[in-house]
Amino acid sequence: MLAGPALVAPSGGRRVRGLFSASYPYGREALMGPWFRHAVRAARAFTVFAAVLTASLTPLVTGTAHAGNVGFVTAQGGQFMLNGAPFRVVSTNAYFLLDSVNYGSTAHTTQMLSLANTLGFTVFRTWAFMDGTGSTGGFQTSLGQYDETTAQQLDWILYQADQAGIRVILTLTNYWSDYGGMPWYVSQCIRPGASADLFYTDSCSQTYFKQWIDFLVTRINTYTNRAYRDDPTIFAWELANEPRSGDSTGETVRTWVSQTAAYIKSLDPNHMVDTGEEGFDTTTTGYSSLATYNNQSYMFNGGAGVSFSQNTADPNIDFGSAHLYPEYWNFSLAAGSNWIADHILIARGLGKPLVLGEFGVSSGAVPAEIDRAAVMKAWLDTFEAHQGGGALVWELICQACTNHGGSFATVYPPATSISDVLAAAAALANTTTPPPPPPSGPTATALSPSSILAGSADFSLIVTGTSFAPGATVEWNGAARPTTVESATQVTAVISAADVLLPGTAQVAVRNSDGAASNVLTFTTIPVSVTSCPVGQYLAEYFANPTLTGTPVFTRCEASINYDWQSGGPGYTVPDDNFSVRWTGRFNFAKGLYTFRARSDDGIRAYLDSTKLVDDWTDHAVKSYTKRLNVAAGQHTVRVEYYERAGLATISLAW
Repeated sequence: MLAGPALVAPSGGRRVRGLFSASYPYGREALMGPWFRHAVRAARAFTVFAAVLTASLTPLVTGTAHAGNVGFVTAQGGQFMLNGAPFRVVSTNAYFLLDSVNYGSTAHTTQMLSLANTLGFTVFRTWAFMDGTGSTGGFQTSLGQYDETTAQQLDWILYQADQAGIRVILTLTNYWSDYGGMPWYVSQCIRPGASADLFYTDSCSQTYFKQWIDFLVTRINTYTNRAYRDDPTIFAWELANEPRSGDSTGETVRTWVSQTAAYIKSLDPNHMVDTGEEGFDTTTTGYSSLATYNNQSYMFNGGAGVSFSQNTADPNIDFGSAHLYPEYWNFSLAAGSNWIADHILIARGLGKPLVLGEFGVSSGAVPAEIDRAAVMKAWLDTFEAHQGGGALVWELICQACTNHGGSFATVYPPATSISDVLAAAAALANTTTPPPPPPSGPTATALSPSSILAGSADFSLIVTGTSFAPGATVEWNGAARPTTVESATQVTAVISAADVLLPGTAQVAVRNSDGAASNVLTFTTIPVSVTSCPVGQYLAEYFANPTLTGTPVFTRCEASINYDWQSGGPGYTVPDDNFSVRWTGRFNFAKGLYTFRARSDDGIRAYLDSTKLVDDWTDHAVKSYTKRLNVAAGQHTVRVEYYERAGLATISLAW
């Protein structure tokens, strides 16, 4: 379901789903004019604004922070598993959490978590993106530029969810234009109004989308000091909300799914990945008869440009994803049970569980709340009978969340027939989801210090936690360090200067002598920012943009310029593409004729004092440059400016 900026939940139309029909199954924008704009204005009318909000992001619980979620949920043999036990989910969508916090309301998050705990819900599905929209101008304010205030708001949401024992499916982008999504990428990379379908194959869009993925997956949560990829609070990364295309073979989306899922897995082997699709296909194989679905052939002939069967079969997709809105897909509500059963069986045939990521019935289609509850119960009975992995209604929402409601929404509290049906279904799902067993080995909860400046001397690292046994060792990126076991709750390790010579992160764990290892915590070595360097060295300034503007990500002294980063980059949070560097240094020259040699991909400018050595500020493949120059004796300033657009990254200068 498409949720619009600040609110377009399935209210007067859940992206106005009523526009879906057999003859025009893709429309939705036409009725979103005045109502949509009114919804945006309503959200922006919150009285508490983001600047005040940031200071008020406090825990739901008092006292020492603790992790409520232990262990990563995995998909095995057609079902979800958590710490060796089956894990099944009945819950609700809460797409609006980040949007609400961004506009000033923490109550949306706290009340939704309270609702979940009361009704037995264990997983939410929520948007982790806001492209060019929001009180801060967007989470991604422009291509490759991320707002730290909004990032910390998502940190807080994950922290609160962890404290409440709730996990989240984080959706990475949207096929629809709400909150930016694919249309925003192509508008920035190609032109406004360009087809969202171009997103899947446009190199610029994909470069920045992968950069966005990298930013989120590797981000260190400011509330837990834990990288997102190390946080079991995240149930799964969802590639997109309702990806579609105009390619009736489904190949365009299938290729993108394969490449993007593999990229996420290369960064984060801990978490599952799903597609976020609605369940349309390019085949009728495995489905009930076409007549069951009122002969809606577009759903099975590639009319939506996706293939559920092919996408779910991808080795890096961990579970199937489907949505359910028969009233807008023009088949009977009763056939919704067939849709659920068909998709569970197809996914299980591929060895994977299924999550019904969205399902709902509008009050426009079924006015009486008790009748809507009966429809949902029939669907959830089918889900239970076939042991589906997860079912998340669109939507059961908190009292503070009514601005995100509409004809598909039910408010809780008070209890209603719908909330009773959902709570009962959640209880049934939870009977196969016993509380996770306690960890079999040690648990690490905090590091002190948790960061240090690059180039620091040897230091003592204190790890606190539980179940540390005599003989336990601290492992730094998998290698043991000299360790003293102070108690069952504290160990101290000696970390050498060599371990923190360069900026970056290290993975820290504690391993008992019986081989049992703890969870992993992330230690950060912070880049040193220098303002001057000795004669004979460059002051190097690294920027997270191709224009040498703003504050450098980090600065350091470097003796030479000779880098061949290939398709990578400098690291230390500088992106692999669309970055720039300025080197400025004083060097002693003897009088004579010098040959300056440079090499670059992409742009380069180089100067000796005010004399230009190279000036090729363009996107280009690797080029070499030579400049012969008579130089007077004495100290001279050498300045080199460089930017990398995309692809290979090479820069050197010598004489």
